[in-house]
Amino acid sequence: MTSFEEDGERRFDRNGHGWPRIPFDGPDSKPVAVPRASSFSQNVFDKFAVTRWKSRRAAVGFGVRPELALAVATAGADDPTVDGLIDEAAAAGGALKAATLGTSMHSLLERWANSEPVVPPPGMAADWDAIQAVLVDFDVRPVAVEQFVAWGENAAGSSDLFCTTNRTEGTTVLDLKTSASALNAQRLLEMSVQLAIYACHTHTWTGWPGDPVEGPLPGVNQEVALVLHAPMGSGTASMLAVDVKVGLELAELALEVRQARRDPKRAVVALSVAPGSRSKNTVWGGVEAECSALRGRIAALIGGTSCTALRVKEGWPAGLPSLLDPALWPRASLDVVERHIARLESQYGWVRVPPGLLSGLEAAIGRLDESVVEGIAERAVVMGIPNLHNVAFKRTHFDILCGQVWEAEEEALG
Repeated sequence: MTSFEEDGERRFDRNGHGWPRIPFDGPDSKPVAVPRASSFSQNVFDKFAVTRWKSRRAAVGFGVRPELALAVATAGADDPTVDGLIDEAAAAGGALKAATLGTSMHSLLERWANSEPVVPPPGMAADWDAIQAVLVDFDVRPVAVEQFVAWGENAAGSSDLFCTTNRTEGTTVLDLKTSASALNAQRLLEMSVQLAIYACHTHTWTGWPGDPVEGPLPGVNQEVALVLHAPMGSGTASMLAVDVKVGLELAELALEVRQARRDPKRAVVALSVAPGSRSKNTVWGGVEAECSALRGRIAALIGGTSCTALRVKEGWPAGLPSLLDPALWPRASLDVVERHIARLESQYGWVRVPPGLLSGLEAAIGRLDESVVEGIAERAVVMGIPNLHNVAFKRTHFDILCGQVWEAEEEALG
């Protein structure tokens, strides 16, 4: 058996989200912040009930500690310190009571696994006796205690136990759950994700700075994991088997969702038709609209720089018709002309609105209802505002659209 708590509490370096930063390529390499296994499944499961429960606890807490409500009113809704005040109110309202008791029971299990004396505090003896009876019945023998593992760079966390039992093959993941709600359908699926990440881990680490990241533990059971369920205060405990394959499928789905969330720009379908990714369904989309946008870029280039119409014509791609006749244009050829125009823009120093500002405006537009976006687009046409990616799009156009989007967001918030 190995334990990584013998010299005291591990000192994980964490980012602002509380994710551990792991030096996969060696102690001196740049660490990678990895999401926590315990919350990795939140990408695919509904958290509405949990959020509402925490809101109720916070409401109770503000009543118990009115000075917190006064602090929130003084700080203002947009002050980041308000988040901490809400958490403090939720704790005062009892949100952490069960979690605190659960942490105490986990400490008792850890002491037992490390062959240390276990003396349960008052009120917890019956719960510990029930847990110990299950451990004996399953002949649980610890292999690693609080072993920190990582599933690639996707998720990481510490399993309560890697152990052997008389009911499972090989080294099996075992996690203690003390919540009474652990047996509801969603919680079971969430637990399957967490335990599958532990069972299918690719790396292990002590968590101490300077220690290398190692490979996976040998012989880990990737078919079944165990949940030791002991609701606090019930004096009962039972062992549940979890299908690791089901959990892994859900973990991979959560990973796919997380990766999709990193590229929100691909969902923007209004006021933005980027070269190479055109869509017939976008506002101002289609071949005709794109020809019009490219003509606008040429006009702006000639009008705003020393570039001449003759210079544009000299470099025109051979075999392609005029932009004045969109009906003759194959869609793929628009990219060829766009690159020609882009080279001229670069050559003659035409400066557009910074891409970062455009990206922010695109993201804001993407959050609006389609009907609202269509209304903004119609007004933009009337005002002569071109497509966001048209070189003729000016800072004044940007400011006008930002104002309209802001008003739409304010109206949506009521």
